[in-house]
Amino acid sequence: MIGLIQVTLAQKQLQTMQLTFFLFLPSIRYPALCSPFLGMPQWAQAIGNVLPLTHFLQLVRGILLKGNE
Repeated sequence: MIGLIQVTLAQKQLQTMQLTFFLFLPSIRYPALCSPFLGMPQWAQAIGNVLPLTHFLQLVRGILLKGNE
């Protein structure tokens, strides 16, 4: 879904690649891949809550660690 939005917004392939890097780098940092999400400052948690990867990781952790479905 994010890819479709990127392609719709960008006018050239280079713009699409730059937009991908612009969205990809925060997606690695803010969903708490390397550090606990609740240990982050409030502004970083707000950014992380906007990213879809954050919610996907919470779902996967819940299934794997707790057995949630």
